[in-house]
Parts: sequence; C-alpha cells; structure tokens
Amino acid sequence: MVTGKPLPLDQEQWGDSSEAPTSVPGTVRRRVVLQIMSGGSADFNREHGGPEGMGPDGVIESNWNEIVDNFDDMNLKESLLQGIYAYGFEKPSAIQQRAIIPYIKGCDVIAQA
Repeated sequence: MVTGKPLPLDQEQWGDSSEAPTSVPGTVRRRVVLQIMSGGSADFNREHGGPEGMGPDGVIESNWNEIVDNFDDMNLKESLLQGIYAYGFEKPSAIQQRAIIPYIKGCDVIAQA
C-alpha cells in the first residue's frame, strides 16, 4: 500500500509497540526497511490510470545495501528457480532485488512498493 508517508527506519520512530514488527522472544533480528518512492508520478498516473506511487521513475530508500540483479545469484532452491522461470519471470523487480536476500537470511523485512 502506498501511503505517501515514509517508513520509519528505527524502532523509536514506530511510536507505541503495537505498531512495531514482532520477532521471536530471545532472538535478535535485523529489521530491513525498503520503500519505493516515486518522484513526479502523480501526473503519469493521472494520464495512464495507474495508482499513485506507481510511476516508472521511482526512487528506492533502504537500510539494506545488497542488490542481486538476477534470480540465479540468490542461491534459491532449484525447484523454486524452475517455478519462477516457468511463470515467465526473467529478472527480479527492484523491490525483489533488495528484499529476497535479507528475508532468506532471517531478517525482518518491511517492503513497501
């Protein structure tokens, strides 16, 4: 969901604890926040009928710096890769390039696109 409001990058910004992501007690997990922000997409969407925030010229803000630009380099199971390619996906989207690896590594991932 695109709200136009930036996602908080640290726990203090979550407000009360009911808004914060939860994790298993006794474990420490890194929280990864990814957000695609579009600049100037409102005009594009009005003209093309798309939802706001979905323009082609988005900017990604993240506290994760590893980007994997193809599914083969993500160390996914062979059966999963076959399924991905069978559905016609050739290259991960911008949010997938940044969110799949931290998720696989066990991080809490919040992705807004």
